[in-house]
Amino acid sequence: MPAPPAHMVPNARPPPATAPVRPSPAPQVRPATYKDAVQPDRPLGPLRQVQQPAKGPPPSTQRRLLVSSLCPARGDPLEIREAVNRVIFEITKLDSPAVRSSHVNGKGNIILSLMNNISADLLVQNASHIEKKLSPFFDNQPCTLTVPSRWHKVHLASVNRLDFSGPHGMKQEIEAYNPQLQLACTPRWLVKEIASHKVCSSVVLSFKDNAGYKKALKGVWVNGVRLRTSTFYDARPQDQCKRCQTFGHAWQSCRHQEACKYCAGKHQSTAHTCNQCNVKGKHCTHT
Repeated sequence: MPAPPAHMVPNARPPPATAPVRPSPAPQVRPATYKDAVQPDRPLGPLRQVQQPAKGPPPSTQRRLLVSSLCPARGDPLEIREAVNRVIFEITKLDSPAVRSSHVNGKGNIILSLMNNISADLLVQNASHIEKKLSPFFDNQPCTLTVPSRWHKVHLASVNRLDFSGPHGMKQEIEAYNPQLQLACTPRWLVKEIASHKVCSSVVLSFKDNAGYKKALKGVWVNGVRLRTSTFYDARPQDQCKRCQTFGHAWQSCRHQEACKYCAGKHQSTAHTCNQCNVKGKHCTHT
């Protein structure tokens, strides 16, 4: 018996509509190189100009000069400054002065501090004229103008004073039995002989190169004994230690009791906390 039409059958579902036929996507071609993969399809616009940072003043290490001689310098620092500025003006015709200040250090050398826009190369190129002008400040003795270099210093402990007649003998001893060490100058005692009542004392060694400095930190042979060493930090008598708040030594080598600069307590200043405003490690109106 044939089936009745769909419209005559109760609760009959209509036949499903025919879905539209979608075209199959085109096969994607993998790029052959990484450059093809990251290169955009659209044309690139004009390249953006990267603004170069403005050239600032030369580093501070290149704005200091050292003038040394066998004879210590004597004279007014302002006269020394004006003498150098006159020489530079006569040669280069600068509109502004080149040397900001000058002073004579404890060794009798002249230290020249240059202006922010002046590099040491300008004065080094005219060193012969400056040396001739500064010779009267050294009792008419020849002098040399150089750019000071930073030396690496090592603290050598427990050196017997009786083993050496002078610092030159100690330099020969160290360089002979430590072939990889080349000292920049003669070793110096950390404490003068008149002020020391001990047989053994500490010595400061100076190196021009970083390789010798690192080698010396592993120990130095002196008179058949390997002595311990450590990094030496320079400090002037007026320099204050931020660890113990006393003067005359660097905080890196401080072994004293910690002292707070805000309340004088036995802790570091960074650990200080105000009881009223809870400010930590900083100055406030209550301290």
